[in-house]
Amino acid sequence: RVRAYTKGRREKLGSAKREMLSLDKEVRDAVESFKLTAKSQGIEIELGELAPIRFAMELLDFELIILNLLSNAADATREKEKPRITVSLTPNYEQENKALATSNGGAVTEADLRRMEASVLESTKPDGLGLGLTIIRHLASLTLGRVDFSRNADGGLCARVTWPLPEVTPPTDNGTN
Repeated sequence: RVRAYTKGRREKLGSAKREMLSLDKEVRDAVESFKLTAKSQGIEIELGELAPIRFAMELLDFELIILNLLSNAADATREKEKPRITVSLTPNYEQENKALATSNGGAVTEADLRRMEASVLESTKPDGLGLGLTIIRHLASLTLGRVDFSRNADGGLCARVTWPLPEVTPPTDNGTN
């Protein structure tokens, strides 16, 4: 259904809806929007490094990716004494990619990690359908992105969406290209 919806939307709108986004600005805006929802209540949402990265994609797709990541992180960390989510956007010049990451301190097991890495509609939440990760994966793949998960040092989860970097020169020590 997700693919059919996206395909239908693209056929109606055409592929010309991609625009050059300032991803750091879009992350800030999406986090501020998420903070207004009931799901964010009682959870500290912290902005980590937000590198000034520009990338061509549809704004709605990027917003849906961020909001689904935040929603999943909020669900995972809600039971903690001091729930916190950290959002970051960083380039990795050695691997030639950029990553949007959300980290939380929620409990995650090895079985949870394996289920999340699998491309099946299976949720780790008792009342979940597994659609959130499917949506994230599909929307990221439209711009050659991929989704992966790792365990944080504190036992929580880091969900990371990576996209290839355009051909750029990494900044030098003095901050210039």
